[in-house]
Amino acid sequence: MRVTALALAVVVLSWTGAPAAAPVGSVPAARLGVGDWAQYRAVTQAGARTVEVTQRYAIVGEERQADGVRWVWLEIAIGMPGTRMIQKVLLPAGALAAKGPDSWESFRDARRWIVRSGDSPATEMPIAEALAQMRNQTALAEDPAAAVKDLAPESIATPRGALLCTRRESRGVTKAEQLQGGTQVAVSNAYTSTVWRHDTVPITRLVRTVAEATVEVTPAGSAAGTRPSRQQTRTTIELVDFGTGATTAIPDLP
Repeated sequence: MRVTALALAVVVLSWTGAPAAAPVGSVPAARLGVGDWAQYRAVTQAGARTVEVTQRYAIVGEERQADGVRWVWLEIAIGMPGTRMIQKVLLPAGALAAKGPDSWESFRDARRWIVRSGDSPATEMPIAEALAQMRNQTALAEDPAAAVKDLAPESIATPRGALLCTRRESRGVTKAEQLQGGTQVAVSNAYTSTVWRHDTVPITRLVRTVAEATVEVTPAGSAAGTRPSRQQTRTTIELVDFGTGATTAIPDLP
C-alpha cells in the first residue's frame, strides 16, 4: 500500500504525458509563503477511459537551518475515485523555487518524507526509497531537449479574476524504462503540450495545461521487432483556486 500511495503522489503535474521541467521557469521565493496553496483539476482521456484527478499543493510550515537556509514543508494531496493520498515533504525552499514541484530535482535533497493513504495513519518513508519511486514515476516528465516556443500571452478566466498568462508550447519525445505493475517496461512518449502561467499563483505559477501524447510501451528485453502497445492520451489541467491560510492535513508527524 505504501508503494502505491507514493506512486500516485509523486506524479505531481506530470500525469499529462508531457514533460514540464524545461518550460517551468522559476517561482519567486516570495510566493512560497507558509499557508500558500493552489488546487487543480486534471482530466485525462486515454482511449475509452477518462480519469479525473484533483491535486492540491500547500506550504504548511518552514524551518530555518543554523546557516540561515530556509526549508519548507510542501504538502501534496491527490484525490482520485475511491482514493485520497497525501505526502508531506521537508525540502529546501531554494530548490522548490528554482524548479517547481513537478521536478525531481526539487526533492533530491529532501530531509523528511511523510505519506498517508486514505484514513490510515501517516508513515515516514526512507528518503532513498521515496526518491527512487519518484524518479521511476517522473522519468518521462523532464525533457531538456524539448522544442520550446513562446506564444502570445492569453487572458484566462479564474476564480480570482482574469489572469494575463504567459503561454509556452513544448514538443518532444522522451524515453525511459519504468516499473509498471511489477513489470519492467520500455516507454516512449511523443508529446505536445501548452502551458499557461501567472506569477500570482503560488508554488507552481500554473494556470492551465493542455497536453496530447502518443505513448508506446514494450516489455523490457523484448525481441527486436516486437510491436509495442500504443495509446493516445489527452490531458487538461485547470486551476480550481488558490490562496493563503492552508494548514497541514498531517499535524502529528510519525
